[in-house]
Amino acid sequence: MLVVYWSPVPGQAGTTSNLIAAATMIALDHQVKVLVMQTHGALTMLENAYSRLRPNDRIHGHLGGLEGVKRLVECDLLTPIGLRDHAESIVKDRLDLLAGTETTANEDWSDAIPPIVTAAKQYYDVVFVDVPAGGANPATDTLLRLADQIVVNLNQNVFLRQTAYDSAGWPEALANRKLLYNIGSFDRKSKYSLDRLVKAYGLSRNHTGIVPRNTKFMDALLDQNILDFLLRCMAQKSGFLEYNEEADWLRHVRLFNKRLLKVLDLSPAAGGSIVDA
Repeated sequence: MLVVYWSPVPGQAGTTSNLIAAATMIALDHQVKVLVMQTHGALTMLENAYSRLRPNDRIHGHLGGLEGVKRLVECDLLTPIGLRDHAESIVKDRLDLLAGTETTANEDWSDAIPPIVTAAKQYYDVVFVDVPAGGANPATDTLLRLADQIVVNLNQNVFLRQTAYDSAGWPEALANRKLLYNIGSFDRKSKYSLDRLVKAYGLSRNHTGIVPRNTKFMDALLDQNILDFLLRCMAQKSGFLEYNEEADWLRHVRLFNKRLLKVLDLSPAAGGSIVDA
């Protein structure tokens, strides 16, 4: 299944961090093979978040990755195994990263996307793709059309509504699609509650989730070791009448993942220990 994360405006909705939280937790919670990748035309937070788990030659030499997969497409040699071989294992047999490329920012490589998506879906259970915000991008338009599910990322700025719905930046590929919505860096103390935002944006409450603002989560992204943070969150529990910020954050991420897996019609088995993975 192909899941595309998109936002109407850049740099405001936490699209990449939302994807990292969702994809990594699905891989940790379930016995599934997950691939994460991005098409921004430059290395992003997606690669950075897992850097401590990546071999040094991958980080500095940038072997393989999306650029290598594109070359296989050009030579008509791409296979599901070939794509996997160009990805990096983050959690053994659960989560792989296909590193981005710095050569696609100003080129139209949309013709290569269908075979890449086909190969990825043949090997992985769920493929998460982080695409640039806004419209007028052939690669993004192609991925949105091919997506089994699109996640539209928003924030608590209600003025974003006009940009999201009334501007030319809303891709035609989103028309008549059943969308999921994710509100990133959600501040639970703000007067703009989830119910108020759902009404302002005209959304369905059952198709809208949040990723609460969490300083430790953002620090973990900058520390390049998101997996350690998530494993510590999984060990946290909120006691009776006791609020735990990390446990609450994880609860909301899992709640959104539950919605996502349901619309994808996936019922993966619960995951076992990854300590020895």
